[in-house]
Amino acid sequence: MTLTLYALLNENSYKLGSNYEHIFTPAVGFPNCNSRGKWTFRKDVKPKEEHYSFLAQQIVKEQEISSLNHVEEFVKKFNKEWMSVKKGARIIAESSEEDLWFNSKSEQYAWLSNFFETLIYSEFKAGIYSDFPKKMIFNSLEKAYQAGKAILSGHDQETIDVIFRCESSLEAKKAGSNIVISDTEKYQLMSELISSKFRQNKILQKQLKDTYPRRLVEHTENSYWGDGTSTSSKEKGIGENKLGEILMRERNFLLNQELSTSDNQNSEIDEI
Repeated sequence: MTLTLYALLNENSYKLGSNYEHIFTPAVGFPNCNSRGKWTFRKDVKPKEEHYSFLAQQIVKEQEISSLNHVEEFVKKFNKEWMSVKKGARIIAESSEEDLWFNSKSEQYAWLSNFFETLIYSEFKAGIYSDFPKKMIFNSLEKAYQAGKAILSGHDQETIDVIFRCESSLEAKKAGSNIVISDTEKYQLMSELISSKFRQNKILQKQLKDTYPRRLVEHTENSYWGDGTSTSSKEKGIGENKLGEILMRERNFLLNQELSTSDNQNSEIDEI
């Protein structure tokens, strides 16, 4: 038995498949940590939501996991399995032309919020903090965003570690609240992370596409990312709604990509 999850995955890579297609299957078993802190695969565990939540926290804690071969495929596989047991994760979008309001407390649309738990693998390309690894895994977009701000602004390792150690997205948001970057940097960073969130989670990706053509509005007090109103308010605000804007841009990209793929397939059929 091994002492870290990273070692367990690395030492058993031959069992897991080139794209981790065999992980979380009965043939391999579920990664499990015993009372002595040792990791092994157990075939008698039927994983529930709390198992995946614990595993996601461990993955963030052991950042060396981001150095595994084909790690993005691992993240996609993990998210697929996690979503299959997540309560309230699969929502059928309502057919409507009305604005879709969302925030972390939404009963149906909390998954659009940055607080929603899903693994996100990111490679920060700025390289301002040269000693910090560029490849990282987070268990929510909010944590990724706050860490990204710290890296872009050149904060020291201790500040970044504080964000990594935060158990919740709310704690991470508070930890990074005083880190300032320009609006251009904020928008670009959020756009890259939104793209990673939905392209690395196929179920969320489909749900995002299914919200078309509704206008997405983050109903929060933040007047830059949201509409600038209290989450309990029944009135629309006049904030900039930049998060909703980025989500709609990502949705359009995914829909256009789907249409392009469909056109190419039809073209190939016509040629036969």
